[in-house]
Amino acid sequence: MAMQFRVIVDSGLAMSWIVFLVALVKARPWTRVRDLGGRPTEARWGTVLIVAGLAILLIPYWPPGAHLSAASLEISIGLAALSCLLSIWAMISTRGARWSPADCMRPQLPRTGLHSIVRHPVYTALIVQAFATATALSWWLWMFAGMFFVILGVDLRATADDLILADIFQDEFLEYQSGTKLFLPWLH
Repeated sequence: MAMQFRVIVDSGLAMSWIVFLVALVKARPWTRVRDLGGRPTEARWGTVLIVAGLAILLIPYWPPGAHLSAASLEISIGLAALSCLLSIWAMISTRGARWSPADCMRPQLPRTGLHSIVRHPVYTALIVQAFATATALSWWLWMFAGMFFVILGVDLRATADDLILADIFQDEFLEYQSGTKLFLPWLH
């Protein structure tokens, strides 16, 4: 029974990563930050930190006597489902044209749906997805280290996106920025 539940959790995680990545590829035009007048260094370092954090979350080491609880697996499935919903909602709230407002070269700044709560909902979905993966696979030490790097990388990328948005939308973005959080509703 426990092995079957583990297979269900692993399948759910794999499916949620697929949903996240397919939505990202479908919605993102893959423009380069440099082409938009942004700061490529911050964006690159953010990406490096996110990838490093995700790699840490996948470290298969567990110390002797440590084990994964059923509650961790249940939490993981719930978070994976939440990440799928956030990913899809973030894509739909920008009408599928763009996912990150920084890639949005249209005259209107996305301010509805998830964008009315956080400026970068795709990063919110990524953090939730990373935490779902961490609770299903990682020993607590790797979980904290990996999530630290993921959140730090997301913060760098979101800040770089904000600089681009400020250049594109100017006063409209500053007003929007003052009323919303960066990527987590309770964090700066």
